[in-house]
Amino acid sequence: MAWSNKEIGIKWERIKDIRKTITEAIEISRNEKIVGSSLECEITVYTPNRTIYDLMTSIDVAELTIVSKATITYGQIPSGAYTQKDIGITVMKATGTKCERCWKISPEVTALETKYGKVALCKRCREII
Repeated sequence: MAWSNKEIGIKWERIKDIRKTITEAIEISRNEKIVGSSLECEITVYTPNRTIYDLMTSIDVAELTIVSKATITYGQIPSGAYTQKDIGITVMKATGTKCERCWKISPEVTALETKYGKVALCKRCREII
């Protein structure tokens, strides 16, 4: 695909590569029955590469990878992490309650009384509604 802005094109090609690595780590966790879907995941992305760290902190990795929570950590990749090149990913089952609007799992989900009854919503969805 030809990009009209080469710099943005290079950035997003790199992001797509990292997303693929994250997706592979999630798939392994699904096969091991740790999680059932990506929204059940809480991931941590580790990298000792400052350029990758800056790139990943410039976007919403949780939205990009369709997980409930994503943390980006600059530093050594821990043993046991799914690793490719300068990236390591750990996948855990997300903690908390499932938001009835966005389906993300978060400890911030609370019941909100509406004219239709109680609805369990995360902080972000409560602010939107």
